[in-house]
Amino acid sequence: MTLLPGTTTATTATDCATPVQFYFAVDNSKVAARRVVVSSDKCNACHVDLTFIHGGNRGATQECVICHNPTLADGTSKQSVNFATQIHSIHRGNALANPYVLGTTNYQDVGFPGDLRVCATCHVNDSYQVDNVGATALVASPGGFTATTPPIAAACQGCHDDKATAQHAMLNTGTLGESCIVCHGKNAEFSPDKVHSRTQ
Repeated sequence: MTLLPGTTTATTATDCATPVQFYFAVDNSKVAARRVVVSSDKCNACHVDLTFIHGGNRGATQECVICHNPTLADGTSKQSVNFATQIHSIHRGNALANPYVLGTTNYQDVGFPGDLRVCATCHVNDSYQVDNVGATALVASPGGFTATTPPIAAACQGCHDDKATAQHAMLNTGTLGESCIVCHGKNAEFSPDKVHSRTQ
């Protein structure tokens, strides 16, 4: 919209309200709220205001996953733009083994202002724990090592993007799904809290 149109101080601005989520069922099933993985407040602790993304009209993380779902890949680089993969890849930026490129933007100059091992910087309710993922849809990754990647592996490979990690994930995935929880579950030997411990 234009503020003060027809004057010498006319200014173009985006008019958008704070997003509100409303949950409903499209069939007779019980209404269930979307799983919350990260909070907008945690993002805004660094970014101040998420409305800088997509022209200022999307300011809540719960909106991001509507488009940034497992089927979305960048048309140029073929990189996954699934929310978990994209956010992990961008924030890992300059520490990635392979450049994360969307269109003509290479995110290898991005640094994270904290310690990437502290998952709770962004995540809420232990949502980073393998036990709590719950997703089953394969993630489109045509620009990666494989055309699709299982959801847990896709999230982890957003940061751990080397070929050895991809091979490890493939060896532990079968027709019945991912077996990550065996070694990387909350109480397992190689849980995120143990391998990401700042005492390591």
